[in-house]
Parts: sequence; C-alpha cells; structure tokens
Amino acid sequence: MKRIPALIISAILLSTMAIPVASAKSNEELGPAESAALEAYIDKDIPESDRKKLKEVLSKLDEKHRENVIHINIDGSIISNRSSNLKSLKELNKNKLDRNGNLKINTEELVTKSIDADKEKGKVPALLGTGWKYPDYESENVKTGIYRRAVSNVGYSRLVTDIWLPKKGNGIYITDSSNEKAWAYTGAIDKDGDSIDIGLAYNYNDGPNPWDDVWGMTIHGAKEGTIVTPPEHNFQGGQSIVMDFYVYATNSVALFCAGYNRAGYYVGSTLTAELPWRYDFYGDGSGMKVKRITSIAQVNQNLNSGSEFNHANWTNVRIGQRYNPAQSQDWGLFYGFPRNQILVDYTSQSEEKIWLKAGRLYP
Repeated sequence: MKRIPALIISAILLSTMAIPVASAKSNEELGPAESAALEAYIDKDIPESDRKKLKEVLSKLDEKHRENVIHINIDGSIISNRSSNLKSLKELNKNKLDRNGNLKINTEELVTKSIDADKEKGKVPALLGTGWKYPDYESENVKTGIYRRAVSNVGYSRLVTDIWLPKKGNGIYITDSSNEKAWAYTGAIDKDGDSIDIGLAYNYNDGPNPWDDVWGMTIHGAKEGTIVTPPEHNFQGGQSIVMDFYVYATNSVALFCAGYNRAGYYVGSTLTAELPWRYDFYGDGSGMKVKRITSIAQVNQNLNSGSEFNHANWTNVRIGQRYNPAQSQDWGLFYGFPRNQILVDYTSQSEEKIWLKAGRLYP
C-alpha cells in the first residue's frame, strides 16, 4: 500500500496570544538555577544523554511550549521529555524505525525545494472582496494534488494562527486514504528556495483507536510513510486549533499545536527538528519567507477522485521574527492549483476560508 510521504508526530496547549521570550542560551551556558528549572519538564526516567540535549532545546522554546516536546535530531533519532510519548511513538511505528529506534531517514530529507520558487520572487496581491470565489492566480501543476498556498514577503521566521478544521462526515471526504490526505500546514522557505513543511494532516481511517479520524502534527519528507503520533495528543476535527511555527535557533524549527483530542481533553504539544547546517533558516527571518498551505495531497495525482476538504478557516494569522509575530498584512503571494477546484472566501491577508475538491467547484 502506498503512503503519503509525511511524518506525523504529536503535541500541548495554550493560546495564540501572549508569547513569552525564551532563553537563547546553549546547554553549556545554562546556569544551575535554569538547569534545575528545566529538569521539572523532563521525566525522571529519561536517560542523562537525552536530558542534556532536551534542556538545550527546551531553553530555546517559549516557556509555554515546553510541557510536551518531541524532538527529531539530525540523524533521525527521536527524544522526548515525556517517556510515555517516546514509548507510544515507537510502539505504534515499529516498521518505520531502524534497529536503534531511529527514523529510517535523516533530517536532510525533511527539506525540499519550494514549489514555484521563481514565481515567489514576484509580488502579487490576493483576490479582493468576500464571498466564495476562485483564486486570482493559478500555479503550475506539480502533480501532488490540489492546494491553496500563501507566501509572505521576505524577512519572516514565525507564523501564529488559529485554524478551524472539519471532520469526517462534516466537511472531509477522502476517496482513497492510501493515496490522498487532507493537510493544513505552515513552514518556511530560505533564501535558496529550500523549504520546510510542518503542520497538521488528517487520518481518515475508521476505527476505535484514538489516532483514527483525527488531525495529527506532521513534518513532510519521511520516505517510510506516515508515522502515528502518541494518540492522546492528536486533535479531533470540527474545531479551531492553535498553530504556532517558529525558527527557535539557526536551522532548528518548532511547531506548537493545541486543541481538543478525541477524548475531549484540551491538549497540545511541541514538535521540534534540527536541520543540517547548510540551510539558511534563522530566527530573525533573514532572507526567509513563511507560508501557509491547505491541500488534498496525492501520491498519484487524480484531480477527479471526488475527495473534498470543506473547509479550512485560517483566522488571526500573524507573522514576524522569533519574538514578535505581530504583522498581519505583509503577504506577497496567494495562489493555488487547479484554479477551478479551489474556492476562497477571502476577508483579509490574515483571514480566509479554503474549500478544495478533487473535481470541479462552482462559486
């Protein structure tokens, strides 16, 4: 069975509003008091070799994003400050891990070339006015399915948003879950067009398991297929979910998400990953753009499968640098493919509803 090339990992709470400043120190510079404070976030049975790296990562995250962290090292090894996360993750994904318990990839494979990199050098406005309409601009066919995409102007490394996402039977219909998946994600593009995609993907599968029929945190790129997250931190559809993406250190990215899980508890988590040194992702946004994408991703493109994603509602979208995501109106490019299979109810650069279908849509 073919799988969508993505990596689902999980995540813990809090709102998109107050964003506290985190320490930028390396682990070696942590003082005794700060080191002791960070120990409170790490379970006692986590090995010392992981504790050192976890404290380094935690010290650079926003304080409210430290409770429940899964971190991917450059070599594909996974660590977490919560032992239950790691145990659950590895148990659910035995066939995606090597004999050492590492992902069968390294983080070089999490970075791809941005689609339409040349087009993103230009600046075009979004469509004006409210009401369901086709996008003003169509991208080229990159044979990955149907998507709506917005890209900021240069100088940004953080995106904070609330996004309302539907659920199966009420807005989501997937014809072939082995070939198609609904995505709502963010990420960044560096000065050379290298791109990181991180966000939420919908597991359309039926079943009694807490990871069925939920939105799970994801990073694109895993060749071994979808990795199931610790289930208590996936999010039910039919609600607004917090998403907060940022570059917390050079070539190190984080995504925090929060919402209600399938059991009805308000939860969230932070997923972090380190990327190789040759990329150019910086906390101050130098040479970078951030982005947001809504898509029905397909392994084998079939634009007439009948699958539908109706709808994603991006609201209160703010962008900025590491510590100041306050800008809402500096987006340079809005477009999608194919144009007649996307409807957009556009309110402003920080708010729009997206409706996608693998088939013709009519305003």
